Amino acid sequence: MVHARTMTRTADSATLVCGVTEDSSGATTAFAAALARKRGWRLALCPLPDGSAREQLDALVAAASRENAALAVAPRSVEPGWVDAFLEVSATAPCPLV
Repeated sequence: MVHARTMTRTADSATLVCGVTEDSSGATTAFAAALARKRGWRLALCPLPDGSAREQLDALVAAASRENAALAVAPRSVEPGWVDAFLEVSATAPCPLV
């Protein structure tokens, strides 16, 4: 069941998508796993391509769309322009991005 404004799904159908890269720390994955476990959601790990922040975020949003995710967790990045890309992509994402 999807609530129109918040895109929140009931526990029996919710999925949390977590993007992972070769450079991502285990902290992001651990956070996503703990949140999914606490909420009773399924966790889907999404390997992100090497490339720009925009390419990685686009891949994460595509995975979230395929999985009908309730939430997507992006790996932390220090790449210049990452925040701008994050804000741009999150504006049209099918679910909230963290």
